[in-house]
Amino acid sequence: MRALALLVVCVGLLWPAPSQAHPFAASSFEAETDASGVQFRFRIDALALLELFDAHAPEQKPASKEALAEGRDTILGYVDEKFALASGEGKGASPCAREAPTRLQFSKRLDKLQLDVRYECGAPLEVVQIRSGLFVDEESPHQIIGTFRHIRATERYFFTGGEREATIHLDRLRQGNVLPSFDTEGGVRLARPPPGAFAGPGRKAAPPKRTEGVGPASEPEPAEPEPAEADAEPEQAEAAGFFAFLKMGVVHIFGGFDHILFVLTLLLVVRDWRELGIVVTSFTVAHSLTLAAVALELIMVSPRLVEPAIAATIIFVAVENVVRTEPEARPGLTFGFGLIHGLGFGGALAELGMGGGELVAPLLGFNVGVELGQLAIVLPLFPLVLWARGEGRESIYTRVRVGAGVIVALLGLWWLVTRLMG
Repeated sequence: MRALALLVVCVGLLWPAPSQAHPFAASSFEAETDASGVQFRFRIDALALLELFDAHAPEQKPASKEALAEGRDTILGYVDEKFALASGEGKGASPCAREAPTRLQFSKRLDKLQLDVRYECGAPLEVVQIRSGLFVDEESPHQIIGTFRHIRATERYFFTGGEREATIHLDRLRQGNVLPSFDTEGGVRLARPPPGAFAGPGRKAAPPKRTEGVGPASEPEPAEPEPAEADAEPEQAEAAGFFAFLKMGVVHIFGGFDHILFVLTLLLVVRDWRELGIVVTSFTVAHSLTLAAVALELIMVSPRLVEPAIAATIIFVAVENVVRTEPEARPGLTFGFGLIHGLGFGGALAELGMGGGELVAPLLGFNVGVELGQLAIVLPLFPLVLWARGEGRESIYTRVRVGAGVIVALLGLWWLVTRLMG
């Protein structure tokens, strides 16, 4: 039917084409206690910082990611406004003072701004409160992944989609020479997003709050932790293991338009369920290998190379769908390109900064989440592909395949150019 082909074209034309195909960002921090304070190393998504300047201080926006350090006052002012550390518990907690940073520079390899700074609390630490509102008011969802170390104890927290705080009782942390299990107290903890955190079209999100005070600031006074709303206490981080990372994998695949379009483009030339199984298996095995290799730090590839390479795979497959008269399923090619896409998946998981045996739960959960996300896309659509390929509908199928291929190739070309430039 011509309507089907027209629908594909319209969807493609309306599909958003951001320079970065992932509509959410990830930043991280590592924190380590000393006698009376905590040393932090932030790794903040560079593109998110540029977008922050666009929204709140365009006249001060650095010319490039490499020049982000020139916006030092603005960045430090924003961190002071939105991030706070306190010693103690509840209303009796005392804010810790931020000292002058010892490092503020862009890392090309990580594609992030690194900020090393210490918070002085003025007394031996017993209970620490971390509150992060970084990027919660901005347009794109942003995940903050925090690693907290005290002597030989390590805990991790996800601050995702809203202001959340973590209250850490240092004397209750599990000490040891190895990191604790994900299924025991003291493992990975998840700060749950508030209602509407990842709201998309058609879903109502909480109204954004205007970020005030983002602008030049000369070593502003450290921000005190914002008081909780009168009718609700702030949610505390909860222990999370396999299923938390499974959700992270699903969110990642649905947030990655490039991965979705690659899978859909492969789907259009599959003839039956057997071929579908072969193609999906090839892609799954391939990206699982490189995902694990990157997460385990067996290989390291810069996102500046991975992201353009992913865009190139999309262009290749889409153009092949257009120029070949009878394109067929290609498990070998799918496997090769799956290795490249796995580098992108692994880069998302590598943000956690974990290694060794502690990666078993997150690696397995994240990978299963990616697969579930892919299947949720493929399984409902494949019967439509089979119908379009049915007898007497050859012309319909050809128009859909070629039209979709042209649209996807143009999107891939846009991503390739913008990623090479940025």
